[in-house]
Amino acid sequence: ARVRTTSSKSLDLAIRNTIPVAEYEGEAEQGTDSTSTYQKENVVPFRQTFTTPITMDMLMDSAFDMESEIVSDSAEAFAFGEGKNFVLGTGIKTPAGFMVDAGLQASARTTTTSATLDIEDVIRLTGDLKVGYNPVYVFNRRTLAELRTYQSSAGGFLWQPGLDGGAASSINGFPYVIANSMPDIAASAYCMAFGDFRRGYTIVDRTGFSVIRDEYSLKKKAIVEFTMNRWNTGQVTLPEAIKLLKVKA
Repeated sequence: ARVRTTSSKSLDLAIRNTIPVAEYEGEAEQGTDSTSTYQKENVVPFRQTFTTPITMDMLMDSAFDMESEIVSDSAEAFAFGEGKNFVLGTGIKTPAGFMVDAGLQASARTTTTSATLDIEDVIRLTGDLKVGYNPVYVFNRRTLAELRTYQSSAGGFLWQPGLDGGAASSINGFPYVIANSMPDIAASAYCMAFGDFRRGYTIVDRTGFSVIRDEYSLKKKAIVEFTMNRWNTGQVTLPEAIKLLKVKA
């Protein structure tokens, strides 16, 4: 996704609604206006908090630096919370997840069979996206395991391994990203996305990371609390750049 940074409480974003189109004109003819339009949205990052209590004995007697360990754990906690909410967040004091975006759900493709998907569903989803984007598939690891078993009538598999030299493996010729918060394949579930997330989804990250070491609140128990805060949010900013696949009920 595209990441914007800000040092203020909020950020005004100029959001493009469509892909720009350039027209040809004859000599001395007036050029036409672009079909691309923009709108302004005010985006407010939300706070994430991670607090770890630890005894003074552990801080003093540990064979390694426990403070550094706690900071590392906080980074993992923040990453998990961000990843989950960029996918499924409600937008109410959290990022607005792309999988629960009302506009994307309204235009989602529905599978041809109930409670499952097949190779044709995965392939047809790519045709719903306009030309001009650089898309990837997004699904969870369990969906990938299912897709790796899909085989065409000609005998070829939908999943293809990457070539020597570091090329990524692909699904139907397109790269894919594993997002564990994505729903499983089930009736009425939106189990897969396909799109250009650099164009379609924007993350706003407020610079700065707050660490508070509190040795006083639980001083009688000789417990120190480390509280970390960071601020960010995310939202769909160009709906036409992302398409969803819904499993038929």
